Amino acid sequence: MLPSLSNLPKFIFSLLALFALNACVSADYSKLNNYKTSLKVSSSNLNTQLKDNNSIYIYLVKVKENEIILATIKRPLEELDKQKLIKFNPADRELLKLKLALKALLKGPTDKELKSKLGSEIPIGTRLVSVQRENEKLIINLSEQFTYGGGASSIITRYKQLMKTLQANLNSPKNAKNIYLNIEGKPLERIGGEGLIISNPMNFDLDKV
Repeated sequence: MLPSLSNLPKFIFSLLALFALNACVSADYSKLNNYKTSLKVSSSNLNTQLKDNNSIYIYLVKVKENEIILATIKRPLEELDKQKLIKFNPADRELLKLKLALKALLKGPTDKELKSKLGSEIPIGTRLVSVQRENEKLIINLSEQFTYGGGASSIITRYKQLMKTLQANLNSPKNAKNIYLNIEGKPLERIGGEGLIISNPMNFDLDKV
């Protein structure tokens, strides 16, 4: 039901407020005044590899002491997901962990994390289309929203969020050698109008991105 004419200004204001709130979740930290554009990774749990079936890790963005950093976020798993992981072999367990971690990453920060000034450069609406193995390849397939908007710093930041999340949830660092990134089923070669060139398989050397 549409609002009455007398309530229309209030209705429009509410819509604008909602859009503003959603925009904050994916704020472009690289455009904040007086903040360095070099991206640092939080040292806590930097090389964490999941050895249990209770948690996944994602990487969100935070401004700390005038620098943009990737913050390590530990997320407990739902009981049903824990039970699934216990029953799987190592390869299938890794695949499920990656799916759960990527879905959590793309969903963005929780209300509590937003209050702690955590955000994400991954555009709202980005979906995980699939995660699958083809021979020795592990293919991550995202929706096209991942490539939308933002300047070079924003694009690099979201790419690093994705890489660190993948890295933290692999069974072994060696498994990062053959991860490929697709957008809507097609290999990703560059992101954005400024053309950040993407290597496939993904290059997990953060200093070279």
